[in-house]
Amino acid sequence: MQNYFEFYGLPIQLNLDLALLKQKFFEISRNSHPDLFANATPSEQEKALEISTLNTVAYKTLLHQHSRIEHILHLYHTDSNQNLPPVFLGEMMDMNERIDEATPETKEQLTQEIAQLKKDFEVEMHQLFEQFDNAKEIDRASILLTLNQLHLKNKYLLRLNERHDTFAAE
Repeated sequence: MQNYFEFYGLPIQLNLDLALLKQKFFEISRNSHPDLFANATPSEQEKALEISTLNTVAYKTLLHQHSRIEHILHLYHTDSNQNLPPVFLGEMMDMNERIDEATPETKEQLTQEIAQLKKDFEVEMHQLFEQFDNAKEIDRASILLTLNQLHLKNKYLLRLNERHDTFAAE
């Protein structure tokens, strides 16, 4: 797997300097755009197209937190098939049932609870990002296991939030 951080000469970090990422993206775009190689040899044109394509994929991957996390997990070969704690899964089942059974009277309380879940999750993710970014390479493995768990939880929370938003819009 291509290391997109390495491609841009950036450190592997969860809290990425997005302005620097954008700068690197445009720098490579200016130097490797296929139109600049219209009169070049076929192999040079192909190489420019490869670099341009890689640049676009790398930028889109690193730009968004979700895909950046997945990229880092893949770089470190972290098992993405971890099981989530049964307590968390139970909580998600309970929240889904409450959304299904919600009435206009209970909607506001449910909205507040989901907002608090998201807030707590974001605080936990921010702390973990700081730990990862400041950790030595050898210490990152244990942090990545926790990161993977949180990443999987985030997927549940996003689906829960989507279901709630659909209900709230009705």
